[in-house]
Amino acid sequence: MDVLMKHLSMSYANQSLSEESKKSVFLDSKFIAYLSRNYSKFSKIQAKETHVFTKGLVEVFGEMVDHCSDHYVFYVPFNLDKKHWVGLCVDASSWIITVFDCNTSLRSEASMSSELKPISEMFPYLMKQAGWRISNSQLVPMVVERAKHVPQNIISADSSLTSVLLL
Repeated sequence: MDVLMKHLSMSYANQSLSEESKKSVFLDSKFIAYLSRNYSKFSKIQAKETHVFTKGLVEVFGEMVDHCSDHYVFYVPFNLDKKHWVGLCVDASSWIITVFDCNTSLRSEASMSSELKPISEMFPYLMKQAGWRISNSQLVPMVVERAKHVPQNIISADSSLTSVLLL
């Protein structure tokens, strides 16, 4: 999966649309794994803004962006139950995580929102800790929604390729 994301990132960079208003960042599956490891401690803290993410996670995330713009879209692969991949589009300007799911029959909307709760809660705090200008009123969980009218592929083994194509 990470090889596919690297290829997608390089292909996108080669097309380099200078007039594009939003900047796109392609993250690999390790990013979500590192972020998810922080959730057990993060969820137990009352004052979430006091949580300190691992130095490596903050540095890697901070190196990818220039912090001058909040018009970033992050594309991330996400694995459900070690069987099914979906693509996530995290829009930093609209505060929405859009899920590109090629087999919506596997998860309900509520189940998908529950699965992505750690990401939707922690992403704003990670952005702030990485140097983004985010006010405390913005430190709310991101909205999780599924993309409508996504082509379906019921072959689970192909979900990784399909999710990257959807991104």
